[in-house]
Amino acid sequence: MFYASVLFQTVGFKNNASLLSSVITGIVNVSSTLVSIYAVDNVGRRVLLLQACVQKFISQIAIGVILRFHLNDTNSLTKAEAIVVVLLVCLFVMAFAWSWGPLGWLTPSETFLIETRTTCFAFVVSSNILLTFLIAQAVKLSYQ
Repeated sequence: MFYASVLFQTVGFKNNASLLSSVITGIVNVSSTLVSIYAVDNVGRRVLLLQACVQKFISQIAIGVILRFHLNDTNSLTKAEAIVVVLLVCLFVMAFAWSWGPLGWLTPSETFLIETRTTCFAFVVSSNILLTFLIAQAVKLSYQ
């Protein structure tokens, strides 16, 4: 999500189209989070998490294959390939938004004992923020 507009520019979208694609993924994120609110108690946390792992893995592999073998020397894809990449990114965002995104906050609050919940949850949040920062910096370095 941090680098969605950069990714979409890389696959051939112009500046405005790149921003529009980021808006589209944001809308997908919000609507998929609403799916999670309904499904978490009806389907179960484990099913959502495992299903999302598979969906995210497949979408990332497909994006990687397309970019590896079809991104030409001018750093652009055909229009059809670029649309497929946007759809795959949306599938990834969907999987994250109905599983690991919200459940990463819900599950720790249900896991720890009441006596240690505050300290443990602080550790979970701190770890999450630190690792997000490190991943963002690693991606930033790879674009330079």
